[in-house]
Amino acid sequence: MRLGIVTTSPGRSVLTVYARSETGNFFEFTPPSGGFDLSFDYTFFCAITPTMRPSWGKRYGEVIRPGGLLICLAFPIGEAVQVRPCIHPE
Repeated sequence: MRLGIVTTSPGRSVLTVYARSETGNFFEFTPPSGGFDLSFDYTFFCAITPTMRPSWGKRYGEVIRPGGLLICLAFPIGEAVQVRPCIHPE
């Protein structure tokens, strides 16, 4: 998937953003040369077993370029939360 966003307004610069979606085994795919500028983790971290979490961090260090960004969406947990993603119970 390639997504382009162009924003213009009088007296302002044009901002163009392109994104690509990858599907596959996170721990095995080949990242682009130089790594990604940004990666968005949407509840992946909370869904894997706690023993895999160090590998998760190491792998993100490999796929994001130096100076790149990792954005993680995390959900609060507890009795007050009515809707939540599938989280690992540990």
